[in-house]
Amino acid sequence: TVCLVALGEHVEALSFLSRLLGSEQRQAPHLLLYQRLLARDEDGATSLIESHVTEVEPNDLYTATDMLARDVISPVLSLIKRDAIMDALHEDEKNRILGLLNARIASLTESHSHADLKKEAPRIILCPAADAVDETAANLLALVLKAGGASCGVISHSLLASEVNAVASGERTRLINIVSAAVRLCKRLSSLQNKAEIAVNYWGDLSDANKATLEKAGARRVVKSLWDAHDLLAPLDQFYKSQETEISKAS
Repeated sequence: TVCLVALGEHVEALSFLSRLLGSEQRQAPHLLLYQRLLARDEDGATSLIESHVTEVEPNDLYTATDMLARDVISPVLSLIKRDAIMDALHEDEKNRILGLLNARIASLTESHSHADLKKEAPRIILCPAADAVDETAANLLALVLKAGGASCGVISHSLLASEVNAVASGERTRLINIVSAAVRLCKRLSSLQNKAEIAVNYWGDLSDANKATLEKAGARRVVKSLWDAHDLLAPLDQFYKSQETEISKAS
């Protein structure tokens, strides 16, 4: 076991071995969570997620949820995406891990979302561009946005183009955030009749050329991380909410 851990620490393609077999005591919370997920310790992974929410900021569930998303689950998603690209994580194993994370995110979202937001059409649509990792990232972003009172929904990455258009073209939709970069998707959504603003959360190194390409495709805003997207979307939702309130009073 010691040899395998050492090998995982020095050979990048085998880094999952050190995460899977290494000492828990020196692990950062996100590495410990990924270790438990890889080891199929679902109870341990669930316990770690729940304890982080209740113990880190016991008197402030919003802050605890925000910290869990930013500091623990989001880095795990980056590891999953990297390992999948390097063929260090099998597709079935990736989907199993994402299934567990999505179940926990859904449970937290149900617990922390404002009750009055569950019945109304969302102002913000989060649209995963490529795969199940992007969709899980969108669900995670929605968790923190909803916990803060924002009105948002997530489109499944498995929907057909026409189905995505139908959901995103709702008359109440004011902003569509694409999780991960997709030029064709950006072009298609920017042509919708509701004229919702398009923002892109670029997953990876954002060069000036990539940003210019996305802006040419219709993106009004391009941000570098999931949490830059949060810091953009949360105040915009409040702005759109205040507009709706003024219109309602005027009518």
